[in-house]
Amino acid sequence: MKKAIIYFFLAFLLFLPGKVRARTSEITDWYIKDFVSEINLTEDGRALITEKIVADCGNLPDKHGIFRVLPTKYTRVDGKTVKTPIQLESITDFGGNKIPFETSSGPDTVTWKIGDKNKTVSGLNDYKISYSVKNTIYFGDQADEFFWNLSGNFWQIEIDEFKAFVNLPADVSSNKIQATLLSGSLGLNSNTLAAMEWSSDKQMVVKSIQKISVGQGISLKAVFPKGIFTQPEKTFMEKYALALALISIFVFSLMLLENRKFKRTVKTNGSI
Repeated sequence: MKKAIIYFFLAFLLFLPGKVRARTSEITDWYIKDFVSEINLTEDGRALITEKIVADCGNLPDKHGIFRVLPTKYTRVDGKTVKTPIQLESITDFGGNKIPFETSSGPDTVTWKIGDKNKTVSGLNDYKISYSVKNTIYFGDQADEFFWNLSGNFWQIEIDEFKAFVNLPADVSSNKIQATLLSGSLGLNSNTLAAMEWSSDKQMVVKSIQKISVGQGISLKAVFPKGIFTQPEKTFMEKYALALALISIFVFSLMLLENRKFKRTVKTNGSI
């Protein structure tokens, strides 16, 4: 009996590496094995987000890390543009060790190039990204709306498993919310990739039900009654942007007129 157990254990050890090697040999690029996001909505309309990503690049050469791309503004269905400023808190591994990264910004996105450019990696790698996003609540006349792409549509690699935990503010419960999932390629208004459930009266869980392909994502639209979120006060520039623009135009016009008067009053004999 003991010999049978030993033989079974040895056979298991021999079989396990074979499966790993078979999976590794199929890898042609990075892929995300597991992606878990925790989102805490605050009363001032921010989303505090922590993402835990396990990515695999197998034994491919010259791999240094991954890219995380996030939108800094989006256009609503009514045509209004909403800016979503992002503040990065930290990028580490699951053990809290800092991971080098580079930041680049475009007109509509911010990109973090995560990984040491002087060091290559292989196999499974874990990344923990913490950041906050402003203006995630759109304040309407009758209700307020949270709309956010939970997984992101900018990934150029596949995602095997995705899960998001969305935690509500203290003064709201699940029976006051109308929640809708949108998934697939950017711009689609249907859901084929995810399912949603309430784990408690304050926490919504969104899970992928199939692999998320390149260019696909999972978004959540949640409608809240008025009074839950406090609309943030406008900054000085937001309050007086129009007035400052008009003043600038007025001053520029005066300078242009003075310049023309100066040219007319200055007389020369034609030589310099």
